[in-house]
Amino acid sequence: MKYKILVVDDDKELVKMLCSYFNMKQYETITATDGMEALNKIKMKPDIILLDNGTQPRKGCGAGQ
Repeated sequence: MKYKILVVDDDKELVKMLCSYFNMKQYETITATDGMEALNKIKMKPDIILLDNGTQPRKGCGAGQ
């Protein structure tokens, strides 16, 4: 069973690097670039979420709250 990791960050290069690392370690990665997208991706039931503390929400929605 592959564990799923949701990586949330607006820095696309960082997301790419993290996904490459986790994929190499046999984890499945899901990505989001903002809070609203992260909330939508939570429906995919990740096992863990790596959330950038500075990720900006969209339309007044706070993903980290």
